[in-house]
Amino acid sequence: MASATSPSDFVIGKLLGEGAFGKVFLCHEKTDKSRKYAMKVIDLSKSPPEERDAAVREAKLLQQLKHEHIVAYVSSFKDRASLCIVTEYCDSGDLSDVLEKQRGRALPEDQIVNWFGQICRALKYLHIRNILHRDIKTQNVFLTGPKKDAKLGDLGIAKVLDRRQSKAVTMCGTPSYMSPEIFQCKPYDTKSDILVHGVVVYEMTTLEKPFDAMFMQQLIVQIVHGKLPPMPKDKYSKQLCSLLEKMLCKDPSTRPSADDILKNPLFITFKQNKTRKHKTKIL
Repeated sequence: MASATSPSDFVIGKLLGEGAFGKVFLCHEKTDKSRKYAMKVIDLSKSPPEERDAAVREAKLLQQLKHEHIVAYVSSFKDRASLCIVTEYCDSGDLSDVLEKQRGRALPEDQIVNWFGQICRALKYLHIRNILHRDIKTQNVFLTGPKKDAKLGDLGIAKVLDRRQSKAVTMCGTPSYMSPEIFQCKPYDTKSDILVHGVVVYEMTTLEKPFDAMFMQQLIVQIVHGKLPPMPKDKYSKQLCSLLEKMLCKDPSTRPSADDILKNPLFITFKQNKTRKHKTKIL
């Protein structure tokens, strides 16, 4: 982990991305060029109060989280009117880049199930701590290392609930990745994250969003009242499609929890196949 605690300790490199909450740059410590990090820079002077609060909340929340599939916090500090949050650098970009580069070619089921499970383990970790991510999308799933492991990032609008039975009420997120209950202005909980995780998995299987429209009103009608899109049963196993269908159910009470998902036979089969392949390589 970096020991640096101020902007003068870092050398800022290329721009990695830009969003509503600021710019993200590649950087490294002046004393150690070999370790690369990502630095999110939020200009607090130009941000409305709610965005400033969200940035500070994200920095505080990230400090408390330690999980192999959540982008790791390194350091944070203020630089003049900006808040800088330094995290680990994921060298393979994000999931949206990978899906775009597929150019219509289907991903192998093993790869999908691997990323599916990794994101779900991150969600289980958050949900046990009464934390809703609220902005799960392919752009916030980062890939890193030789195996391109998935890590959930960008907790800028995450919500920490007071207790396990509490619910959130604020309408927030990215429209194509929002649950019906949010659009209906109903209180929502961890099951909202589950549906949106289903949207991400659906994108991995079809390379298309399950709910998409040119106009916002059409999109809302689709998400709240529309039928579920067809599952990719011609390309992927019945187990995967069945689980995906449950996650995308409009009634949150019938959606599985992150823990339920990870106990599904789909992941047991995946682990067995992985072990079998490993033994074959050794032999």
